[in-house]
Amino acid sequence: MITSDQRLQLFERAGWVCEVCGKPLASGQPQLAHRIPKTVTNLRRYGVAVIDHDLNLATACSLRCNSAAILHNHEERELVLRIREALDEA
Repeated sequence: MITSDQRLQLFERAGWVCEVCGKPLASGQPQLAHRIPKTVTNLRRYGVAVIDHDLNLATACSLRCNSAAILHNHEERELVLRIREALDEA
């Protein structure tokens, strides 16, 4: 589960700009996009720790950018490996 503190940290990390198109995030509209979508299948496959990990989340200014943040299969595998390494180090 993504906490309000985690959301704030992610927006601050991104400098309050959309990580997809680079536009400033308007107050009240910013979104967090899952690079690996938060689907039942992906939750079963990877677990919530991977799906809601900071590395899997990107700031987005709109639904269009939210959808564009989704990774392709080979990128998804690489990201899962990075997240699992980060979780092992924690």
